[in-house]
Amino acid sequence: MKISMWILHDALSSCIVQHNLNNLSKKTCIQSVSVYEDEDAGSLSDRYIYIADASRDEPIHLPAENLFFALIGDNLTLDANSSVQYVILPSDYSIKRAFCDICKIFEKYQDWLDALQSELDGEADITHICELGYSLLQNPVAVYDKNYTLLACAGELDMSYLEDKRGPYTAISSKLVMKLKNEPEYIKTIGVEGAGYQVSRHVSRATLYVNFSNGDVFDGRVCVPEDNRPVREGDYQIAEILTHFIRLAVNRRNTYADSRRYVFRQLLKDIVNGDKVSDKRLEHYMEKWHWGNEDRYICIYTGLDETETFTSSGSYMINQIESTVSDCCSFIYKNGLISIIHLLDDENPEDALANVTAFFIDTQHYVGISDVYYGILKSNTAYLQASIAYSMGLQNKPSSWNFWFKDYAMRHFFMNGTSVFPPILYTEEDVRKLAAYKDAKVDYYTTLKVYLENNMNLLHTAEKLFIHRTTLFHRLKYIEKIISADLNDSEARFRLLLSFKLMEMDNDNQLEQIV
Repeated sequence: MKISMWILHDALSSCIVQHNLNNLSKKTCIQSVSVYEDEDAGSLSDRYIYIADASRDEPIHLPAENLFFALIGDNLTLDANSSVQYVILPSDYSIKRAFCDICKIFEKYQDWLDALQSELDGEADITHICELGYSLLQNPVAVYDKNYTLLACAGELDMSYLEDKRGPYTAISSKLVMKLKNEPEYIKTIGVEGAGYQVSRHVSRATLYVNFSNGDVFDGRVCVPEDNRPVREGDYQIAEILTHFIRLAVNRRNTYADSRRYVFRQLLKDIVNGDKVSDKRLEHYMEKWHWGNEDRYICIYTGLDETETFTSSGSYMINQIESTVSDCCSFIYKNGLISIIHLLDDENPEDALANVTAFFIDTQHYVGISDVYYGILKSNTAYLQASIAYSMGLQNKPSSWNFWFKDYAMRHFFMNGTSVFPPILYTEEDVRKLAAYKDAKVDYYTTLKVYLENNMNLLHTAEKLFIHRTTLFHRLKYIEKIISADLNDSEARFRLLLSFKLMEMDNDNQLEQIV
């Protein structure tokens, strides 16, 4: 463990009478302690802090080199151009006591360093590393990436300036980000190397910070707001050491996550392309994403121009979509961008897409959206639906930003018949929902079908079904809760009736294919 004179100063601050520390004392190079003897003058090293007795009658003369001393008493002489850095302890402080106290400081920081290294060698949990930083700095520790997303924190962090995101993280509010980016004092901090101290009129606490940087590019930062106690000089060096470990942990996590995501994206690309994939391998990576093979999904597609396909614009869009939509995997495919979105059991697809709407509008991208489908292996068909909706939507309704396949299914069917999709995939979602009741005690599927075929005549429908009109009335009330179509709309009724006919045309309309 290498520490600086400022770190030693802060640890001994209650006992220090005087010091001459300056910027040279920020150097983290001291790794041990030794007792100074006059005969050692020619073989001293800046890797040690030397304890010397300056309480004697004869003044002690310190060498001119860049060395570090802890002096007992203040009877010393120093060359005018000397770069020696020293702290002075009371004259009644014994050499032995000073030696033991400084050794304890080294042990404390060595234990801290060992704990950081152990965490890095193990799980490399960024939050645990922040907690180790908090234990020493005694102020909250927060880690932000280049998009101002909070990756981890420790301590009682003021989160009033954060806003929720549909993902595992929160981020600094967009309003605050814009204020900071328009503040010259903040902009100056972006390129600072090493630890810095920031006071902003837009943030309630002064903050010690260390930037992550990739060349001249800002990659995020570690922040230590001055919440519990004032920042001390030694905190700058501690924050730099801490940031070194956090940077390694973040890079390791990103590298691991990126490698897994790359493989998963490739698997999804193969599925969309109609290629055969290893069931075992697919299952392994889906478990990492907590996706199930037969879960609910929806596919969205947007076209990209040549520039976006072969530049970082496509990557930027992928990152924005995946950070905005809670459970999503996006990738570039041919001349477009595909996003497979995992839906919860009762999640409405409109709600799942709500947060990404503004992004597509702002970037002026149109989006085709598939029907909800069960089973990741059906992503190929879902992609075709989304791309067809995208193309037909641009031709027929370019004033809108999103085009749902369900709105163009009938038109596509009349244009192409069943040459592209089997009949089942042109049916209204309401009919597919009711199909689940075909073998149930109450057959709501047949009830609605007969009701529509008889022009919604209650008496004729009841006679066809051999049930009482009151029973039929209650069934229809329940059906209205299941479906979204308005039965008073003639076009909706037509689409439902046609869907029933399409269902009859499909020879493979088993329940698992329908839902």
